[in-house]
Amino acid sequence: MGDRASGRASSDEDVTETREEQLAGRLRVAAELFAARGYGGTTTRELASAMGVTNGTFYHHFESKEALLRLVCLQALRTLEARVQAAVERADEPLQKLEVLVQVHIAAITADRHAHVTMLTDTRSLQGDQRHEIIEARDRYERRVREVIGLGQRRGVLRDDIETATTARLLLNLLNWTIVWFSEQGAVPEEDLSKQMLTVFLDGARA
Repeated sequence: MGDRASGRASSDEDVTETREEQLAGRLRVAAELFAARGYGGTTTRELASAMGVTNGTFYHHFESKEALLRLVCLQALRTLEARVQAAVERADEPLQKLEVLVQVHIAAITADRHAHVTMLTDTRSLQGDQRHEIIEARDRYERRVREVIGLGQRRGVLRDDIETATTARLLLNLLNWTIVWFSEQGAVPEEDLSKQMLTVFLDGARA
């Protein structure tokens, strides 16, 4: 990519990229700005400049800043769901399914940290159908998680005295907000973090 700065999308003149690659690059740039400044604190002029395009080109590709936010959130959720679902389907036993769900979820959100921070904190900035679409996508992923939890409960490997939906939401809260504090340069490697989270979730923190 002919970037203007680290993580920046290509200029209008770069014709070597496919449209899909250009869109992916622009979504990454938008997510980085939204995560750093907040949706409300980011202007379309700043977005266009960071993408290396003119304001006119920006509006050619995106109907509005809100439409861009919708794409960032939707892409983050779709990618997460696809990766987790594929991993879960390859696992055989209920606890294996839960283990790969945790591992892949953590890997996915840390790899696309800015988009997931934006989705978690700025979905509320969307209005009407655009907000409803993101909420539907989020709820669909939650149903996938509930399916894994429910299977474990039915097989007797997970406690069933807590409702499946509640257990799933507790797990999602544990996983999702990792991106707020986790550092790849920190003392705990990502793989170890996934194992520790699974241990705390399954066994609790009590000695």
